[in-house]
Amino acid sequence: MSLIPLIGGPSWLTYFGSVALAGALLGVGGFVKGCDYEKDKEAVRVAKATQATLLAEREGARMAFRLQEAKDADSLRIAGWLADAQQRLRDRPARVQRTSPATCQGSTGADLSGPDSGFLAGEAARADELRTALGQCQQWIESTRGAVSK
Repeated sequence: MSLIPLIGGPSWLTYFGSVALAGALLGVGGFVKGCDYEKDKEAVRVAKATQATLLAEREGARMAFRLQEAKDADSLRIAGWLADAQQRLRDRPARVQRTSPATCQGSTGADLSGPDSGFLAGEAARADELRTALGQCQQWIESTRGAVSK
């Protein structure tokens, strides 16, 4: 005996099979769509992290540029001071006659010879350059510490 005459139309098995097939297709489609949603969510997270990194790098480059400008300005100031000091020292004699140690009351540098004074002025300029470079490094370290802690 067949069930088709009892229901009077397409088989109930065909009907429920079609509904099950449609549900399965929708379920698979939803699963795929869910996977796409997770991928999109991850892509947005990566894009935000990349943007934050780029902004931090850009700010770091700006800070490094400002520090380099300040160092260059200090270097120009030091070079000007050294050139001026060397010009003034050209008028000094090559060697000064030594006085007896008993008459020496201390030294202001006024009695130094030209070459000795030039050497000391060069060392002072070199020390200033090193001090400026150290200050630039310290400022860079502090700025990167601030950027990392944000």
